[in-house]
Amino acid sequence: MRQQHLAGEKAFIDYCGPTVGVVDRHTGEIRSAQIFVGVLGASSYTYAEATWTQSLPDWIASHQRMLRFFGGVPALLVPDNLKAAVTRASRYAPKINATYAELAAHYGTAVLPAKDYEYAEWRHAKPGIDYHVEVDGRFYNVPHAPVGQVLDLRVNACVEDIDYRHPRGLEKSRMAALAGCDWIRQALNLCITGPTGCGKTWLACALGNQACRQGLSVRYLRLPTLFEQLRIAHGDGSWPRLMNQLLKMDLLILDDWGIQKITAAQRQDLMEVIEDRHGRRSTLIASQLPIEHWHEYIGEATLADAILDRLLHGAHRLELRGESMRKLAASLTDRDRSA
Repeated sequence: MRQQHLAGEKAFIDYCGPTVGVVDRHTGEIRSAQIFVGVLGASSYTYAEATWTQSLPDWIASHQRMLRFFGGVPALLVPDNLKAAVTRASRYAPKINATYAELAAHYGTAVLPAKDYEYAEWRHAKPGIDYHVEVDGRFYNVPHAPVGQVLDLRVNACVEDIDYRHPRGLEKSRMAALAGCDWIRQALNLCITGPTGCGKTWLACALGNQACRQGLSVRYLRLPTLFEQLRIAHGDGSWPRLMNQLLKMDLLILDDWGIQKITAAQRQDLMEVIEDRHGRRSTLIASQLPIEHWHEYIGEATLADAILDRLLHGAHRLELRGESMRKLAASLTDRDRSA
């Protein structure tokens, strides 16, 4: 997505994912250094430096050196939601670390934390002469100007917009119970299965969105992405930090479970993640692979037994069925374009 930035308006700040190894020339010991990066939005003018930690003292000192390097102060500092910057992440009312807020006040700038990614789908629709546009059977007001035009609409995933009209096996009473998020507070798991296109990812993200709105922490990852992050973490020494980050999430959503074969190393990593969270945090699995085939997918019998026992014991299950929602949406699009 391309964004437009004004000169001097924003500086985007974060640490790189990969660390850099620094070798002690006397002992040969290799120590990992964190890479701090600040980028001005309009010009992409970049400052980077290595520090030993991502702690608050290093975070503040790096900002001071970055601002001296830029030769000025942007109107807004836009950090990621790391603890040194944001003590409580929120899409609407984040709580800024007190020391970081003092730094911003000293330099006459403000802190605007980056917002977490919110899942959404794009749809096409044409407003009618009554200034309403129909999306998934619901009507929304639009200005007069775009009447008659085909519009691109961004539809967020939220539990209020769950479509019960199509026979997918969803019950309103059960979804209302899941939307209460008590299962997350009780550290129970949820498995959503069904054929391609039936809305597994959308439902998972809608429940994740609902959990965020209730003050719970949520992280969404495709399972292949998780395996890649864990592989990198093994190599650069950030494994303990990544595992701790995953454990802190009240809800971990793992999408595309069973879409690719897994290796022995990935199987062991999966065991570590599930074992860490068992009985302490909730995990949501979204998969087009039926649960009865998960044991075969994991592969090694002993580990498969251990993983599935922790994952499925006492877990809620949603088994979706029916026609692809994407196909239904496409038919609506064709109707709008032919109107």
